[in-house]
Amino acid sequence: MMSSKWSVLETMSSSARIDLAIEYLKEFPHESLRNCGRIFNCHHSSISGRIKELHQSADLYYTSRQKLSPQEEACLVKWATQYSAWGLPLQIKTLNQFALEILRRRVPDGMIGKNWYLSFLNRNPQLKIKLSRPRDYNRHIACDPTQVKEYLDLLHKLVKDYNIQPENKWNMDEKGEMMGVMGRFDVLIPKEQKEAIIVQDGKRDWVSVIEAISAGCKNLPAFLIFKAKFLRQDWMNALTDKQAMICVSDKGWTDSELAMIWLKEHFEPLTRPATPETYRLLILDGHESHCSIEFIEFSVEHKIILLVLPSHTTHMLQPLDVAIFGPLSQAMTQAREDHIRNNGMWVSKEDFVKMYEWAKEQAITPENIRAAFSATSIEPWEPRVVLDKIPIRPLTPPREMAVTAQGNPELRFEILKNDIDTTERVTEFLRRFLTDTDLHTCEDMLQGMRADNAILFKANCDLVAASRRRGKKTGKKITGARWLNKETAEQLREEERAKEQAKEDKAAETAKKKADTAVKKAQAQAAKEDRALERAYKAECRRLGSIHLRVFS
Repeated sequence: MMSSKWSVLETMSSSARIDLAIEYLKEFPHESLRNCGRIFNCHHSSISGRIKELHQSADLYYTSRQKLSPQEEACLVKWATQYSAWGLPLQIKTLNQFALEILRRRVPDGMIGKNWYLSFLNRNPQLKIKLSRPRDYNRHIACDPTQVKEYLDLLHKLVKDYNIQPENKWNMDEKGEMMGVMGRFDVLIPKEQKEAIIVQDGKRDWVSVIEAISAGCKNLPAFLIFKAKFLRQDWMNALTDKQAMICVSDKGWTDSELAMIWLKEHFEPLTRPATPETYRLLILDGHESHCSIEFIEFSVEHKIILLVLPSHTTHMLQPLDVAIFGPLSQAMTQAREDHIRNNGMWVSKEDFVKMYEWAKEQAITPENIRAAFSATSIEPWEPRVVLDKIPIRPLTPPREMAVTAQGNPELRFEILKNDIDTTERVTEFLRRFLTDTDLHTCEDMLQGMRADNAILFKANCDLVAASRRRGKKTGKKITGARWLNKETAEQLREEERAKEQAKEDKAAETAKKKADTAVKKAQAQAAKEDRALERAYKAECRRLGSIHLRVFS
């Protein structure tokens, strides 16, 4: 028992041990200071000096030397947490600006040190520094729990209604690569050298790759799309997997025609089940090449159920994006480096084929495929895995603000938005607070309110400056999950007919307007010629009349 007590005391600071000794003396006032010092491993004179208030504790000493009071730092912690919840976590620079704004409310010429934030983080371990990862605004707002749950419910319903087994649950997506561009990775260089430079080919020809994986830990052979006019045989000869395919397009991107080739000649024959009655599920994004009428009708005919993910959620719901494409990019970077070191810097399309097949073998493994479907709640079926990752977005501005008096939780009031009685309620609150609360608590609360006011003032100034620079906002339409079935194809065909009819009507209207304009121009030209002829006739008459007068005069 004594050994455990000493082990606990050894981990405590000297100031904390003295505080414990003083508390012990309060319970046992007849204990001597020397014996108490031996028990708590501190000098008896330190205990005596603390009791007589000859010197203060280390915690109080360091607190008194802080630039900001504990209440002001608590306010900073609260706002840093709030900004993080809004998707705008504070940088160290912004944190220092807020701290300086708070400090200068009390000390007009006050300054904080360059490394003040390190001490602030040590005193407030609920905050930490972490490298941020940017995310598009549309993706941020698309992470709506209701929308994601609707997708998961639809997925579960389709799997249950059509009895789809794990080996028939597929996900496909397109990934782009630039042939001769390398990524960043750690290398060894001489100590005196300032930069680490790796020479690369620099060829930026775009290559698209369509990959497909199943919850049964299988993946299809590669489907490559090169930027070219014609397909060359030596590219095909570079493939070690003879079931892989290479196609070409003008820009190296996929389109509706190439998507149909992938579906008819690649996906359908390679994933065809043993029994014709078996359904397959294909999860994909809403790219227009995957949503064409021909794509949908072919899928319906061959019992392939198309499930489109909600827009801007592929980073969270698509297995390929979650756990496959990241390792694949890293493997491609490694493959490019090995190629440059062993074969020279130039990367041909044949070299790219070999590099990609090696990277695919390294990255698209059964373990990664299993992790991808598990992280997206597809296999096994665990909706909470995805739903728990969605951050809770607080309302902006909050509907109400609650104020609680420190040290007296019973004194509390809420300021409701657009509350006309706020002034009277604040007055009543302050009257009760000043009556029932000691002066020290009042000072603490006022410090917190001043800190809140300083941060709000700084944030409002930044918002006003940003609003003056803000351009026109262009939002993108966010759509939920969709099941592309026969009705969808008919609806798309009807929409296409309506578009064609509208186009024909517009063309007919344009032609009619042009014809009317031409008729009007012809009429105007004829009238102009008639007026010119009339003017010429009158001029000739005047000339002949003048001659007649001269002859007979």
